[in-house]
Amino acid sequence: MERSLVLFALVAGFALWLGGAAAARRNISSGALKSALPVFYPIASLVVAMLVFLVTIPSSGRFFSPGHDLGNGYLLGALGALLSGVVLSSRIGASVKSESPSQRATYVASPFALGLSGVAASLLIKHDTLWIGLLGLAIGWTTTTGLLLFGMMQSRAAEVGQRPEPLAIVAGAGFCALLSAAVALGEQHGSAHFYATSNLISYGVIALAIAVAIPLSLMLSPIGDLFMHVDRRDSGSVLNQNDYWNILWARGIRAVAALIAVGAIDRAVCMRLVNDAEPATGIARLTYALVGASPISHAMAEGTLLGLLIWWICSSIPSKKKANEVDPHGSSSQPTALVWQKSGLAVIVLMMAVMAAYQQLLGFGISLLLLGSYVAVTLSILRAFEPERVVHVPEGQDLPEAAQPLGTALQMTLLGIAATLLVLYRVYVTYYGDPVATAFTDQYASFGTVIGIAFPFFLSGLLTKCVSKDPEPSALKLIRCCVCGLVLLATPALMLLLWGEKTVIAFLIALAISAALSTATGLGITLKSQIVRLFPAVIALGVSLAVCEWSHYLLNMEDWTRLQKERVVVQVVATMIALVVGSEYVSRFAAARFARASQSEGSAR
Repeated sequence: MERSLVLFALVAGFALWLGGAAAARRNISSGALKSALPVFYPIASLVVAMLVFLVTIPSSGRFFSPGHDLGNGYLLGALGALLSGVVLSSRIGASVKSESPSQRATYVASPFALGLSGVAASLLIKHDTLWIGLLGLAIGWTTTTGLLLFGMMQSRAAEVGQRPEPLAIVAGAGFCALLSAAVALGEQHGSAHFYATSNLISYGVIALAIAVAIPLSLMLSPIGDLFMHVDRRDSGSVLNQNDYWNILWARGIRAVAALIAVGAIDRAVCMRLVNDAEPATGIARLTYALVGASPISHAMAEGTLLGLLIWWICSSIPSKKKANEVDPHGSSSQPTALVWQKSGLAVIVLMMAVMAAYQQLLGFGISLLLLGSYVAVTLSILRAFEPERVVHVPEGQDLPEAAQPLGTALQMTLLGIAATLLVLYRVYVTYYGDPVATAFTDQYASFGTVIGIAFPFFLSGLLTKCVSKDPEPSALKLIRCCVCGLVLLATPALMLLLWGEKTVIAFLIALAISAALSTATGLGITLKSQIVRLFPAVIALGVSLAVCEWSHYLLNMEDWTRLQKERVVVQVVATMIALVVGSEYVSRFAAARFARASQSEGSAR
């Protein structure tokens, strides 16, 4: 039964991604990808993945896991991020004016579907330590996503207006990491029993099977458009009042269809599981009839409602506007105080739900709760893919305030990353044990909190500084990107070496806070500035995954003498400074030389 569910998730995810790839091939030319993503960066991502795969082949030594679990997972994650990123990137460079609702749904569903297939493939590949392979998959996906975004910032399309595709790419990385963490927590939780049989099934496989509902609900979302006869419209087309209300009803039906899909798959998976809960009485009986008696169903239902509530908070605006007033820039024109208010309230609601579900199902419940919230994340991104239209109604009449779709999708994406980081914190506590009693009561917690909040923003600034209008070879920019990657790995390693778990627990929580703080930064005007706002969350996700993956190697160094630690710290810090300063001045020298060569060629002509 376990293998059948894993194969079902693998085939379903890959089939849904093929739909997005087919839609891209039919509607987008081959030159569109080159204008949105220089070909150098997909090739570099593949080369890095192969190098990691080869370097991790040895199964002995301090930093190599037995069974090649890290290398296998990293390669799978890199391939998944490349395939899904290419489909969405090609849409950026194309002038898509008219799309059907089903085509838009396949584009948005492609990264989530392929993430589902990647996690399923990790379960099918022979492994010695499953959670090492799953976290390796998430690390490969996140690293490749960062490289693709870095390449997009240097493309010809980087100076165009705001686009929803980078949000789908980043949300796909967050979903892959969240699902990997959910399966790892489920494997640690144990196995469930079936009624009238002696079969056992892992809770991790149950989470994987239920996660099929996330991309599937997106594929079912065009039902609302078909039911309300919302036809294909170009961006900027004029609608009458009836068409406007039909679109609103179609969006409502879209959300209902997603809820039905999640509920149906959840009930199909959980209806035969043995439930040890007490018999329901009173109102609880009605709840059990709608949701099911399994605690897994309860956690998924709570998470879905949580996501819809946060989506409503992020998209609600306490005013109306006159008809025919169109805001082409999304939430970037909203008052800063209003964006802060909505972001702050959404973060508070998210943290309250996490606190309530932290101990549910011995930690497995929090992953299910936040996995269910991704239904709202995907729907908000799908809403941002819709073309903007002008509504023509009699002068002076009011319409419901139109949500700022791209700004709302940005907030939902970043909150989804913050939720994933909280689940990774639960993974760390589960696999490395509870923190010591002084972990939050001494000065080390303050160090971890400050570094965790500031580090993603510092490294994001250092990374995006590489992207300028000065001429510079792509290979040199990639070298500077690799330097940032080394700094990303070295900083938490030094923290673990010096202070151990006393600071890393607070550090992981602070990384989630930094991702949540990014929601108040706004969209930006161009695609480049929009991607810059996504980088702190992507970096926070990568750092958190690295801490969870390699802490068991670094914590063994806590017993080193002070002299040994000082020697290593001096060597690592000196190397980091030399790499950062060297890459900066080499970059300036190369840019000046490249500019002089361009001027001499121009004067010769």
